[in-house]
Amino acid sequence: KSKGAKPTAITAGVRPQHITVGSGKLSAKIEVSEMMGTEYNIHAKSGDDDVVMVIPTVGLDADVSMGTNVKFDVAPELIQLFDEESGNNLIWYDADSVAANAPVCKQYDS
Repeated sequence: KSKGAKPTAITAGVRPQHITVGSGKLSAKIEVSEMMGTEYNIHAKSGDDDVVMVIPTVGLDADVSMGTNVKFDVAPELIQLFDEESGNNLIWYDADSVAANAPVCKQYDS
């Protein structure tokens, strides 16, 4: 609002690799748990929300079997916020950062 922006609905997003299990203030019921060698790919339900987690097997003390209720957490600094209408990242989206982070494609002579 400080720049005249109107209030908007937002969605919080977290990368699956940034979730830790075993402790935390959030909880979910594991619906799918797939061992992939060095990590588990987990699909869980937290209330009405689907949660996807990629959890390293090294040092894992939590039970991540299907049907298990698990506590989980994410570091607040890793949460991204998105405008629901446009899909823009509200933390990183501005003209300068878009220009600075735009993908560069190699151009070939025709």
